[in-house]
Amino acid sequence: MFLRYIWPWYVAVFSEILACGDSESVEHIFPGQDTLETDLTPAEARSASPEKPVMSALQIAVEKLAEKSPEGFLKWADENSHREMLAVQQLIARGYEVAADSLASEALEWLLLDQRRFQLGTAHGLRRTTINLARASAPHWSSEEIGRFETAVHSYDPQAPDYLKEPKRRKSFADMVRATKKDLLQAVGVERLGPKSRELVATEQRALGDRFDCSIGQIKGGFIGSPMEATAMAKAKDRDILKIFREIPDSTNWNHPSDWMRGCLLYTSHKSSALICAIAARSPWAGCRLKGATSSAKGTASVSTARPSACSIPVRCPTGKSRTVPALRGTPEETGS
Repeated sequence: MFLRYIWPWYVAVFSEILACGDSESVEHIFPGQDTLETDLTPAEARSASPEKPVMSALQIAVEKLAEKSPEGFLKWADENSHREMLAVQQLIARGYEVAADSLASEALEWLLLDQRRFQLGTAHGLRRTTINLARASAPHWSSEEIGRFETAVHSYDPQAPDYLKEPKRRKSFADMVRATKKDLLQAVGVERLGPKSRELVATEQRALGDRFDCSIGQIKGGFIGSPMEATAMAKAKDRDILKIFREIPDSTNWNHPSDWMRGCLLYTSHKSSALICAIAARSPWAGCRLKGATSSAKGTASVSTARPSACSIPVRCPTGKSRTVPALRGTPEETGS
């Protein structure tokens, strides 16, 4: 009764949300990613006062319909499977999952009818809804049905979105497709797969791991800083340190250009000064050499312009006389190095 009277209102609201969205459309996912998706919480994990009561009520209504009246759910699913809305497709998948004991074959037909259903999930787990459906249904599939599913997964090859121009981003998309195949085949159960599929799962698991289907809750945070501290730099050869200065200049700010969690070596000229001062305190001659060399490194601000009084280093010269070398002024030649 709830779905019969309230469902049209939900559809109207979903349509309005999608109409107001400004996200770029892609062909491999139903419209609504990031703007209209529902985090399907298992019944045993729900709290007494859910944070999203409106969507939770809808999920419970679909689950109860599928549990108590599989035929009624099947009719509702058939009437709404054409809707171009990610949330609707997720709800239908959840209903098929709940009724897997009696509707496993119907779930397979529904899943294979549109390959965008291979990517049903949320920001908390890419394609997690699809994986849960496959896990629940696969034990009830015949060998022939397993073979059909394998064939469909192997042929999965969506086109990369047009806005992915950079080769690196297009490669990431290709890796996502590979991970999708691996995850969906794994959901069936490796012991039920054919040799080709088992080999694919093993190969891609070694190559990709679980990087393309992790939950936000599984992402670990931490301090992002310099990958090399002053102590390590003092022990390194000058050419190795200068190589890093040239590859990761100040213009990268705190972002490492290719490793998100690594951080750049030196993200301001002030950091350059501080680290070279620390090196110079331990090894005056090394500090003087690096100071001059980094001043001319491509894209790196001259440390002579940053914190000019940051440090001065007591140095014993080859002549035996002691004098103070301003580490951030002049060149190694000017300081007698």
